[in-house]
Amino acid sequence: MLDALTSLGWTLKALQGKGLEDVVEPLQAYLNQIRQQVLAIRGKPKEWAQMWASISVDGWQELNRLILSLIKSGAQVLDIPILKSLRIDASLIHYHLFTSNRDLDMLLPWLP
Repeated sequence: MLDALTSLGWTLKALQGKGLEDVVEPLQAYLNQIRQQVLAIRGKPKEWAQMWASISVDGWQELNRLILSLIKSGAQVLDIPILKSLRIDASLIHYHLFTSNRDLDMLLPWLP
């Protein structure tokens, strides 16, 4: 998960100087927030299920909203490689969220 967040962060850094700071900065701040949540519970497995559940629903929706806002605002500036990177990074994050929730449900079904 942290790798996917970092990859998206690199993609956002490639947008520096393209006049998209108003939409890139909130997205970068949100990625940092998710990263901090993940790092805060890294050694606390009892808290994983609750955090993953929260990020995979509300977090995923907010992340999608911010990425779509970036794409709409930067339609004239974003080139194909950047759009591909955004799609791949978003897919990786979604994959990690989905598989983590699936694994928790399968391996620890008694957790709420």
